[in-house]
Amino acid sequence: MFQVILTALVAQGIAAQTAPTGSTSHAAYVVTEEISLAMNKAQIIQALPDAWGVSFAQEPGAHLGPVDVEGGIAEGQARVNYRSKLLTGREETMGTITYRVTIQAHNGRCIVRVHDLRHTGNRNAIGGGIHAGPILEGTAPDEGYPGMGLGSSRRIHADIRGAADARIRETIRRFAGRLRTLAGE
Repeated sequence: MFQVILTALVAQGIAAQTAPTGSTSHAAYVVTEEISLAMNKAQIIQALPDAWGVSFAQEPGAHLGPVDVEGGIAEGQARVNYRSKLLTGREETMGTITYRVTIQAHNGRCIVRVHDLRHTGNRNAIGGGIHAGPILEGTAPDEGYPGMGLGSSRRIHADIRGAADARIRETIRRFAGRLRTLAGE
């Protein structure tokens, strides 16, 4: 009888340890858009520099790397200037959000993936800047930023992610619009 009770308690303990806790996700934040086009892969690759020029190239620090014509892949990077809408840590978090862009061309479609988002705070702030680091999905971070509580840190992280998301999606819309114009749509 004692062994049955002990086995049941051990099984409950193991189940409690392996059960997922809440909806906290720590995956890197990624924005992916698929653009349907009336173009083949070669036409999309040829149109990429023009579409980049009216969209991502308008962002600070933008750079489009060499285009892999055979693989249909282009990579670039840019950044978003960030200023918090929140009063908490506004001067310390003001800074930039850098990101990488991967564009994959296929026949009839183009996939734009914005990834590796990273926030760098204001290094000139009194007491130093607050650097959020990698921008993550879900309820992040697990610990408060230096000199700040967990709740405020999470609100700032969500604000950083929201500001980057809005700007990046608008830039992707301009990119897609230019590709569609070049496709004659």
